Amino acid sequence: MKKQTCSFENDYFGDYYVPYSDFTNKAFRRNLNWFKGIFLAINRFTDVQEGKGKTAIEFGCAHGAASRVLYDLGYKIIATDISNYAISRAEKLSPQIPFLRHDIQKPLPSQAGKHNLVICLDVIEHLENPAKAIKNMYELIKPNGLVICSTPNDYPETRKVFTHINVKKPQQWQRLFHKAGFKNVVIRQMTFLPFLYRIHWRRLNFALHYGINIPFVCSPVFIFARKN
Repeated sequence: MKKQTCSFENDYFGDYYVPYSDFTNKAFRRNLNWFKGIFLAINRFTDVQEGKGKTAIEFGCAHGAASRVLYDLGYKIIATDISNYAISRAEKLSPQIPFLRHDIQKPLPSQAGKHNLVICLDVIEHLENPAKAIKNMYELIKPNGLVICSTPNDYPETRKVFTHINVKKPQQWQRLFHKAGFKNVVIRQMTFLPFLYRIHWRRLNFALHYGINIPFVCSPVFIFARKN
């Protein structure tokens, strides 16, 4: 069988990704609800709610909703994605945020600076060389800065997604982060009940603090890696 490939341009966002999101204002507001709930749940483990005076960068921003939530929390944020298609549309949804086309597997120029927070949500499983990406995130973090990644657990259904080319178990990710230089790496899996966030973003904050391997729930693994 011929291996499927994806450029993460309109072939991904226009064909595969569109059932989950698109770049309309209505979908963007829905995604804002989602990420408000996600960050509120994350805040149980580490403080991300106060961004005033802090800088942040997101890799794999897609529509930019996560970056917009952090911007609204006070962070000075840069949003990046490998996709020209995504960047050109996200810029229109959040003109107050600087967007940059960038491949996380390649170093950013020095003028990008170092940051208090790096986020990379549901990205590393798509990468050919996630170790390079993790090392690049390490280089971008200030002392005591924090990287937050999310990725699916190694479930059979996860591996059926053709763009998931690097699905790993939580312990395997933890080893990669340690190898990159992070000393403090904490893994947490949470399960969110879908659809409730469409009513109100606080409904997503009803999260179970363990993984569930069943269809129709969202059960990501969160990686919290701090640079000492």
